[in-house]
Amino acid sequence: MSNTKIGDLSATVGEYEADGKTKYRSVRLGVLMEGEHGKYLLLEPTVDLAGVLALQRMHQHQKGNARGAQADRIMVRVWEERSGTSGGTSGGTSGGNPGNAADGPGFDDDIPF
Repeated sequence: MSNTKIGDLSATVGEYEADGKTKYRSVRLGVLMEGEHGKYLLLEPTVDLAGVLALQRMHQHQKGNARGAQADRIMVRVWEERSGTSGGTSGGTSGGNPGNAADGPGFDDDIPF
């Protein structure tokens, strides 16, 4: 059995208004894969998970969610591959913005790196 990409992993760390709609800032964390021995994650080596948690806490605090602002775990979304896309071990995206379900999976281009 070959390795198959199941989906992209992302975490919402903020939101903003654009064209009268709320858009979400997301950080790409890696990919969810399935192989011969089951499912596994490939995490992006440059992601600082403590930083992602801090950004999620700050986002919840700004929204007035006191409980979410005290969270001790990172909420991660899995953007499943659409049918017809190829798998593999690379961490590509399927287009769109992961924080906006109407656009489908993908990532924000506003990140300065």
